[in-house]
Amino acid sequence: MNWKAVARSEIGTGHQKQGIVCQDYGNYCSFGDVIVGAITDGAGSAKHSDVGSRLAVETVLKCFSDINEFPHKQDSQPLDKEEAQKVFAKSVNQVIKDNSS
Repeated sequence: MNWKAVARSEIGTGHQKQGIVCQDYGNYCSFGDVIVGAITDGAGSAKHSDVGSRLAVETVLKCFSDINEFPHKQDSQPLDKEEAQKVFAKSVNQVIKDNSS
């Protein structure tokens, strides 16, 4: 299957007036017939939230890439709730780890 996807963010007018960079980020990866997208809404009050937004998205996509490269199941069933929670927790912990170094 041929996927077409667009990831885009735009600086809000308030941020433009204050000279603040866009703090949102989005990206996607495709794995055969599956496409995974991730988006973040940067915390405007946090220093370097633009970097945190990008790091969060890229970490999540890397997690899914790792799962795709080393699948723990041989079938193509979607993740169940417990597996999805584990992937989410792993992603959050990895973002925290990468951001603290």
